[in-house]
Amino acid sequence: MSCYCCVLPIEWDHFWQGVMASWLGLLSGETTPLDFYTKHVPLGDESVEYVCLDISYRVPSDYLALFTDGHRRGWETAPIIESPAYQGFAKSIDLFSTAILLEAAVKQSCSVELPGPDRWANQPHGGFYSRLMDKPHIQVAGTKNCYHFLQGIFTFDWHPSDHIYRLVPKNGMNQSVLAPLESLFLGTRALPGVWLPPQIPSWPSFDDLTFSGYLAPDEVRVLSEIIEDFNSVANEEDDDLFPLLVDIVQRAAESELGLITLHAGL
Repeated sequence: MSCYCCVLPIEWDHFWQGVMASWLGLLSGETTPLDFYTKHVPLGDESVEYVCLDISYRVPSDYLALFTDGHRRGWETAPIIESPAYQGFAKSIDLFSTAILLEAAVKQSCSVELPGPDRWANQPHGGFYSRLMDKPHIQVAGTKNCYHFLQGIFTFDWHPSDHIYRLVPKNGMNQSVLAPLESLFLGTRALPGVWLPPQIPSWPSFDDLTFSGYLAPDEVRVLSEIIEDFNSVANEEDDDLFPLLVDIVQRAAESELGLITLHAGL
């Protein structure tokens, strides 16, 4: 396994009212892939043009009904992956190709350059992980393969048949503290039309692009207040990128932004 992931600051209202509304329109057949691409990927993306524009994105109505009431907060994965509608749909389409189009739209239409100096930009190691490789090259909290401080909080149990690491909290971990971590990183939040882990909380054990989770602005504020509490865990795991994550989370909270985690999306 070798992939580069990132936590991306996003403007929440535009993510929800703009990109996600259009994405649901695409899945329902109201919008064409080309129209969605033209509107939400204005800088262009060769991968999208090569892979995504000829796909039929229209989904069965019983599957789409699982995503009708997100309250601008998102959807929980657990009831969706247990639904026969999802299980049938997941066998009918390449969910990793669909993610390429949605990811490009999120990057180009929702991402936000954080105010203030990027103190990581000129650091040889941190600088590589602090910016998107793709347009629009904004500040992110990147990592390789996984966010390593999580290994001090959870036991990683590999399930090769499901292509995931099933994560089990270590003794003494408070579930209320773990909730924002699980929502941002560990697949407990769903998006329509893309791959969902068959078990949660979990982390993918593959290198394909997908979404690992997201937080609304008020949830980002909660995480920002506790993220430094994991500093000792990060040090134990020799996670020299943990300060970059802390910086992005806290600055996103100050700007009232949401966060979304792109697996293999740096």
